[in-house]
Amino acid sequence: MSTLESKTLCTPCHFRADGVFCADGLLYYSQPSFEPEHRPGDYRERFEHGDNVQIAVFSPVTVEGEQVTCSACDGKSHILTPDGKQLLVFLETFGRPLLRDLVDELFEERAQH
Repeated sequence: MSTLESKTLCTPCHFRADGVFCADGLLYYSQPSFEPEHRPGDYRERFEHGDNVQIAVFSPVTVEGEQVTCSACDGKSHILTPDGKQLLVFLETFGRPLLRDLVDELFEERAQH
């Protein structure tokens, strides 16, 4: 199971405010159009009403031509839960020093040969 599949470590980002929402870590305007044309960067969502199927097209939020990432999830599309934050602190405290020492030893061994 990956970290993103674990509901105890992280949750999908559901940011929605001021007429924009987060989808896959990027911001889109909440007002959809139901136009059939496809523009690059659009987010599409399928809605079914009985036999009637509509495709809602959401335009990306851009600044100077670049798509804006979500500030709530930093573009990751997932947010850490308290358990996920604790795991991150644990890895920062114990995992990073352990890996740093391991890599240093490997470089020392390589330099000696």
